[in-house]
Amino acid sequence: MQILAEIHPKSTMEKTVRFISTISNFDGFNFPDGPMGLPAVHPLSLAPLVRTVASDKRIIVNQRVSDVGELFLASLALSARFWRLDVVLTRGDLPKLGKRFSSLTSEEGLKTMKAVEPKVSVGLLLSLRYPRNEVQRRMNISSDFFLVLRARSPADLVDLDKSKLIPYLIIKTARNAESLEAVGQPFISMDEVPDVLDSMKHAGVQGVLLSTAGIIKEWKS
Repeated sequence: MQILAEIHPKSTMEKTVRFISTISNFDGFNFPDGPMGLPAVHPLSLAPLVRTVASDKRIIVNQRVSDVGELFLASLALSARFWRLDVVLTRGDLPKLGKRFSSLTSEEGLKTMKAVEPKVSVGLLLSLRYPRNEVQRRMNISSDFFLVLRARSPADLVDLDKSKLIPYLIIKTARNAESLEAVGQPFISMDEVPDVLDSMKHAGVQGVLLSTAGIIKEWKS
Protein backbone atom coordinates (compact mmCIF):
# COMPACT_ATOMS: atom_id res chain seq x y z
CA MET A 1 0.00 0.00 0.00
CA GLN A 2 1.33 3.42 -0.97
CA ILE A 3 1.12 6.33 1.46
CA LEU A 4 0.74 9.60 -0.41
CA ALA A 5 0.73 13.20 0.81
CA GLU A 6 -1.39 16.04 -0.56
CA ILE A 7 0.85 19.02 -1.25
CA HIS A 8 -0.08 22.69 -1.56
CA PRO A 9 2.86 24.72 -2.92
CA LYS A 10 4.72 27.17 -0.76
CA SER A 11 5.43 30.74 -1.82
CA THR A 12 8.43 29.97 -4.05
CA MET A 13 9.80 27.14 -6.15
CA GLU A 14 12.85 26.77 -3.92
CA LYS A 15 10.80 26.52 -0.71
CA THR A 16 8.51 23.93 -2.28
CA VAL A 17 11.43 21.77 -3.37
CA ARG A 18 13.01 22.01 0.08
CA PHE A 19 9.73 21.01 1.68
CA ILE A 20 9.33 18.00 -0.60
CA SER A 21 12.82 16.85 0.38
CA THR A 22 11.86 16.91 4.08
CA ILE A 23 8.97 14.46 3.58
CA SER A 24 10.76 11.95 1.36
CA ASN A 25 9.43 9.09 3.52
CA PHE A 26 6.12 9.27 1.61
CA ASP A 27 5.65 7.02 -1.42
CA GLY A 28 4.37 9.89 -3.51
CA PHE A 29 2.55 13.19 -3.69
CA ASN A 30 -0.74 14.61 -4.94
CA PHE A 31 -1.20 18.17 -6.20
CA PRO A 32 -4.75 19.60 -6.15
CA ASP A 33 -6.06 21.88 -8.89
CA GLY A 34 -7.74 25.12 -7.84
CA PRO A 35 -8.97 23.80 -4.47
CA MET A 36 -12.20 25.45 -3.29
CA GLY A 37 -12.40 27.15 -6.69
CA LEU A 38 -9.56 29.54 -5.83
CA PRO A 39 -6.57 30.43 -8.05
CA ALA A 40 -3.46 28.39 -7.26
CA VAL A 41 -0.20 27.28 -8.83
CA HIS A 42 -1.21 24.73 -11.46
CA PRO A 43 -0.20 21.15 -10.57
CA LEU A 44 1.21 20.49 -14.04
CA SER A 45 3.79 23.23 -13.44
CA LEU A 46 4.76 21.70 -10.09
CA ALA A 47 4.98 18.03 -11.02
CA PRO A 48 7.98 18.21 -13.38
CA LEU A 49 9.86 20.24 -10.78
CA VAL A 50 9.15 17.60 -8.13
CA ARG A 51 10.00 14.79 -10.56
CA THR A 52 13.54 16.14 -10.85
CA VAL A 53 14.09 15.77 -7.08
CA ALA A 54 11.87 12.73 -6.47
CA SER A 55 12.53 10.55 -9.48
CA ASP A 56 11.19 7.35 -7.92
CA LYS A 57 8.03 8.77 -6.32
CA ARG A 58 4.46 8.48 -7.54
CA ILE A 59 3.16 11.90 -8.54
CA ILE A 60 -0.57 12.47 -9.03
CA VAL A 61 -1.85 15.74 -10.47
CA ASN A 62 -5.49 16.79 -10.29
CA GLN A 63 -7.18 18.45 -13.25
CA ARG A 64 -10.52 20.28 -13.19
CA VAL A 65 -12.27 19.33 -16.43
CA SER A 66 -14.72 22.23 -16.10
CA ASP A 67 -11.86 24.65 -16.83
CA VAL A 68 -10.51 23.04 -20.02
CA GLY A 69 -11.42 21.45 -23.36
CA GLU A 70 -10.54 18.25 -25.19
CA LEU A 71 -7.37 19.66 -26.75
CA PHE A 72 -5.94 20.54 -23.35
CA LEU A 73 -6.77 17.07 -22.01
CA ALA A 74 -5.11 15.46 -25.03
CA SER A 75 -1.96 17.49 -24.35
CA LEU A 76 -2.23 16.61 -20.65
CA ALA A 77 -2.25 12.91 -21.54
CA LEU A 78 0.98 13.31 -23.51
CA SER A 79 2.57 15.45 -20.79
CA ALA A 80 1.62 12.99 -18.06
CA ARG A 81 3.13 10.12 -20.00
CA PHE A 82 6.27 12.17 -20.66
CA TRP A 83 6.81 13.05 -16.98
CA ARG A 84 5.51 9.73 -15.57
CA LEU A 85 2.55 11.34 -13.83
CA ASP A 86 -0.83 9.98 -12.81
CA VAL A 87 -3.84 12.24 -13.34
CA VAL A 88 -7.08 12.57 -11.36
CA LEU A 89 -9.92 14.22 -13.26
CA THR A 90 -12.51 16.20 -11.30
CA ARG A 91 -15.35 18.58 -12.12
CA GLY A 92 -13.99 20.86 -9.42
CA ASP A 93 -15.63 23.33 -7.06
CA LEU A 94 -17.44 26.34 -8.52
CA PRO A 95 -14.77 28.91 -9.45
CA LYS A 96 -14.52 31.94 -7.20
CA LEU A 97 -13.14 33.85 -10.20
CA GLY A 98 -15.00 33.77 -13.51
CA LYS A 99 -17.25 30.88 -14.50
CA ARG A 100 -17.06 27.28 -15.63
CA PHE A 101 -15.49 27.02 -19.07
CA SER A 102 -16.61 23.56 -20.11
CA SER A 103 -19.49 21.11 -19.68
CA LEU A 104 -17.14 18.14 -19.97
CA THR A 105 -17.58 15.38 -17.42
CA SER A 106 -14.66 13.56 -15.84
CA GLU A 107 -15.77 10.36 -17.63
CA GLU A 108 -15.60 12.14 -20.99
CA GLY A 109 -12.20 13.51 -20.06
CA LEU A 110 -11.00 10.01 -19.24
CA LYS A 111 -12.06 8.76 -22.69
CA THR A 112 -10.32 11.69 -24.39
CA MET A 113 -7.04 11.12 -22.57
CA LYS A 114 -7.05 7.35 -23.12
CA ALA A 115 -7.80 7.80 -26.83
CA VAL A 116 -4.68 9.94 -27.19
CA GLU A 117 -2.39 7.99 -24.83
CA PRO A 118 -3.79 4.58 -23.77
CA LYS A 119 -0.94 3.95 -21.32
CA VAL A 120 -1.42 7.11 -19.26
CA SER A 121 -2.72 6.43 -15.73
CA VAL A 122 -5.97 8.31 -15.18
CA GLY A 123 -8.14 8.21 -12.05
CA LEU A 124 -11.54 9.58 -11.07
CA LEU A 125 -13.15 10.66 -7.82
CA LEU A 126 -15.44 8.20 -6.04
CA SER A 127 -17.64 9.84 -3.41
CA LEU A 128 -19.31 7.60 -0.85
CA ARG A 129 -22.04 10.15 -0.17
CA TYR A 130 -23.98 8.68 -3.10
CA PRO A 131 -26.23 5.57 -2.86
CA ARG A 132 -24.32 2.30 -3.05
CA ASN A 133 -25.72 1.35 -6.46
CA GLU A 134 -24.38 4.62 -7.91
CA VAL A 135 -20.99 4.00 -6.30
CA GLN A 136 -20.92 0.51 -7.85
CA ARG A 137 -21.90 1.93 -11.25
CA ARG A 138 -19.02 4.39 -11.13
CA MET A 139 -16.65 1.57 -10.20
CA ASN A 140 -17.55 -0.05 -13.53
CA ILE A 141 -15.95 2.84 -15.43
CA SER A 142 -12.59 1.86 -16.91
CA SER A 143 -10.56 4.14 -14.66
CA ASP A 144 -7.07 3.08 -13.56
CA PHE A 145 -7.82 4.04 -9.96
CA PHE A 146 -10.31 5.97 -7.83
CA LEU A 147 -9.63 8.66 -5.25
CA VAL A 148 -12.25 7.85 -2.60
CA LEU A 149 -13.94 10.66 -0.71
CA ARG A 150 -15.67 10.26 2.67
CA ALA A 151 -14.04 6.94 3.60
CA ARG A 152 -12.75 6.70 7.16
CA SER A 153 -12.28 2.93 7.52
CA PRO A 154 -12.36 -0.32 5.47
CA ALA A 155 -15.97 -0.78 6.61
CA ASP A 156 -16.89 2.03 4.20
CA LEU A 157 -15.37 0.08 1.29
CA VAL A 158 -17.26 -3.21 1.61
CA ASP A 159 -18.10 -4.88 -1.75
CA LEU A 160 -15.78 -2.56 -3.70
CA ASP A 161 -12.64 -3.56 -5.63
CA LYS A 162 -10.15 -2.21 -3.12
CA SER A 163 -7.16 -2.77 -5.39
CA LYS A 164 -8.26 0.30 -7.40
CA LEU A 165 -9.04 2.51 -4.40
CA ILE A 166 -7.04 5.33 -2.82
CA PRO A 167 -9.01 6.67 0.17
CA TYR A 168 -8.57 10.40 0.74
CA LEU A 169 -8.11 10.87 4.49
CA ILE A 170 -8.32 14.34 6.01
CA ILE A 171 -6.38 14.70 9.25
CA LYS A 172 -7.73 17.07 11.87
CA THR A 173 -5.10 19.25 13.54
CA ALA A 174 -5.16 22.22 15.87
CA ARG A 175 -4.67 24.54 12.91
CA ASN A 176 -7.44 23.23 10.64
CA ALA A 177 -10.04 22.06 13.18
CA GLU A 178 -12.31 25.08 12.86
CA SER A 179 -12.38 25.06 9.06
CA LEU A 180 -13.03 21.30 8.93
CA GLU A 181 -15.97 21.61 11.28
CA ALA A 182 -17.40 24.35 9.06
CA VAL A 183 -17.28 22.37 5.79
CA GLY A 184 -18.61 19.16 7.34
CA GLN A 185 -16.08 16.79 5.78
CA PRO A 186 -15.28 13.55 7.65
CA PHE A 187 -11.82 13.48 9.20
CA ILE A 188 -9.55 11.51 11.50
CA SER A 189 -7.31 12.75 14.30
CA MET A 190 -3.53 12.61 14.14
CA ASP A 191 -3.59 9.94 16.87
CA GLU A 192 -5.85 7.74 14.72
CA VAL A 193 -3.56 7.79 11.68
CA PRO A 194 -1.40 4.71 12.50
CA ASP A 195 -4.42 2.46 13.19
CA VAL A 196 -6.33 3.69 10.14
CA LEU A 197 -3.31 3.15 7.90
CA ASP A 198 -2.83 -0.36 9.28
CA SER A 199 -6.48 -1.28 8.73
CA MET A 200 -6.46 0.12 5.19
CA LYS A 201 -3.30 -1.83 4.39
CA HIS A 202 -4.86 -5.08 5.57
CA ALA A 203 -8.00 -4.30 3.56
CA GLY A 204 -5.91 -4.29 0.39
CA VAL A 205 -6.37 -0.73 -0.89
CA GLN A 206 -3.96 0.53 -3.54
CA GLY A 207 -2.91 3.43 -1.36
CA VAL A 208 -4.08 6.22 0.91
CA LEU A 209 -3.83 9.96 0.38
CA LEU A 210 -3.28 11.98 3.55
CA SER A 211 -4.36 15.61 3.69
CA THR A 212 -4.16 18.31 6.33
CA ALA A 213 -6.43 20.58 4.25
CA GLY A 214 -3.63 22.80 3.01
CA ILE A 215 -1.67 23.07 6.27
CA ILE A 216 1.50 21.52 4.85
CA LYS A 217 3.68 22.27 7.88
CA GLU A 218 1.75 19.61 9.79
CA TRP A 219 3.63 16.88 7.87
CA LYS A 220 6.73 17.65 9.92
CA SER A 221 4.98 16.74 13.18
